[in-house]
Amino acid sequence: METEQDEKIVEEVERLRSQLKYQNSLRRMFVVGIVYGVGFFLGSAILATIALGIFGPWFGHIGWIRTTYEAGTNLLHPTSTPPASTTTTTTTTTTPPDTSGTSGGNGIAAYNSGVSGTVVTSPTCPVETNPPQPNCAPKPYSTVVAVFRTTNTVAPFATAQSDANGAF
Repeated sequence: METEQDEKIVEEVERLRSQLKYQNSLRRMFVVGIVYGVGFFLGSAILATIALGIFGPWFGHIGWIRTTYEAGTNLLHPTSTPPASTTTTTTTTTTPPDTSGTSGGNGIAAYNSGVSGTVVTSPTCPVETNPPQPNCAPKPYSTVVAVFRTTNTVAPFATAQSDANGAF
């Protein structure tokens, strides 16, 4: 009877030794580490997405976060080669209302107003001189121009596309 129990004990010890050898193998540890790492990464990404969805509007009012977000967005979705800096010249034009009664607006006077301007990149050379060298003069830049309300600096009120000459 003791020999039978001894054999069972020896078999169980061998089975445990084999199982321990498998669990401590380098290959298994590597695979488990990869799986845990991917799970941690995906879990963190999901939590960050949820947090940004909840707190995103609040974070948008913090200047350095908005600047960093916009820089990242420009890296992921470049419209063209980013300029060193952008100068926008705007002109607001207002035409007085047409009081002749020919506006065709059913008693509403015609009113013509708007914002227009030119977007240029400058400086375009490492060193600026006055007067500028011809090849270093500000160059027109085609981009999206966004207009924001002072009460909402996150969502644009209106957008326009400047043409190849920088005009909008």
